[in-house]
Amino acid sequence: MEILNGNPEEIRKLLKYPAVVDFRVIVESQVADALDQVKKICDAIEPGRVMALKGLPHPSRTGRYISFTLPVKVSSYENLHRIYNEVGALSCVKHVL
Repeated sequence: MEILNGNPEEIRKLLKYPAVVDFRVIVESQVADALDQVKKICDAIEPGRVMALKGLPHPSRTGRYISFTLPVKVSSYENLHRIYNEVGALSCVKHVL
């Protein structure tokens, strides 16, 4: 899943690193460890920089999905890009915003 597909130089200018980025992730509700999978990837890319969830996970109207906001202190554009791509590649993840 290619999320940041714009001009990399323009995207790099949007943030000053390190920056806290709120990743809003939508996952399938039946995958019990989806949040743990997302956190594991974020922590592998940015060790010790994964912060507490913002608010509680929120179920969709139909109950098929759960969304949550996970702040991560990102040290570079390359790591931001990796998090979007690697989290987005998880089979339980429907969207990363």
